[in-house]
Amino acid sequence: MDAIIAIALLAVAAMFVYTAMQGIISPPLQESDLAIQGYDSLAVLEKDHSLSNAGVSGNISRLQLFLDIMPPNVCGNLSLFDSNFTIMSSVQKSGCVLSADIPVALTRRTFMMEDSFGVADFRTWNQ
Repeated sequence: MDAIIAIALLAVAAMFVYTAMQGIISPPLQESDLAIQGYDSLAVLEKDHSLSNAGVSGNISRLQLFLDIMPPNVCGNLSLFDSNFTIMSSVQKSGCVLSADIPVALTRRTFMMEDSFGVADFRTWNQ
């Protein structure tokens, strides 16, 4: 009988913890934290050649996937420019909208594309 009561109490406690955790929302990041995430993200995308591949081929599917798996409280927009600073492509995390009153962290990185270079412009903000 004691074992049944203990199991019932454990189940109730587990349901309470689960329900309480569903309401936890990640706190908004400071602009400096967003900038650090932007720099790190651009470094990863350069090292795995996603930036150069997107610049050469125009295929932005890997960039879209990268943005879509970012933490749920962080939004981002990534634009690629050629060496003449003409925009080649731009991709934004799905479900994110940027309005004029939201602070944005801007990070940039230069990357190689075959015999030229490109510039990645990454804007991040809190959702």
